[in-house]
Amino acid sequence: MFEAYVEKSVVEAAEGFFSTMAARGLEAMGLLAGRVFTWRGKRYAVAEDFVTAKNKASAVSVRFSEDGFGELVEKLEKTARKRKKIFVGWAHSHPGYGCFLSGTDVDTQRKYFPEPFHVAMVIDPLKRDGEGFMKRLYKLDERGYREASFAVIERARGSGFHG
Repeated sequence: MFEAYVEKSVVEAAEGFFSTMAARGLEAMGLLAGRVFTWRGKRYAVAEDFVTAKNKASAVSVRFSEDGFGELVEKLEKTARKRKKIFVGWAHSHPGYGCFLSGTDVDTQRKYFPEPFHVAMVIDPLKRDGEGFMKRLYKLDERGYREASFAVIERARGSGFHG
C-alpha cells in the first residue's frame, strides 16, 4: 500500500503546465483534488484532478495571481460539487533544481495542507528519471518533511482503483 495515489491524467496535466512555464524560465503551481480512503486502518489520498489558475511566478517562486483566484474558485467548486472531492494537496515545479521542499514550501504545506493525508507534489520538468519527469511527493513530519510513497494509477473508481 502506498501513502498516496495520483491518476496519470493528473501527472500529465501538471507536467504539461509545468513544462510550458519552465520554457519561459518560470515555476508553476496548482492544486490536487481527490478523495481520501481508509484501508486496514490506514488513510491514503487519491489525487484525481489537477486544478490551476493564472500563476504569478519567477524562476524561484510561484503563487496564484490575485486575478486568478476567481477562476480557481470556480474550477474548484465545479470539481467538488460534481464529484464530491476535496483538496488532497498541491503540486508545484522546481525547474532545473530537482525535487525537494524549500522552507517556503514547508510553510505553505503547514498553513494550507496540514492534514496527515495532504501531499505536496514537486516536479522538475527539466530533469528526467526512469518514470519521465522527475517527481516526488512529500508529507510533513516532526523534522519538517519527508518523502511519501506514491503510485501513478490509470483511474480511480469508488474506493478502489485500477492501476
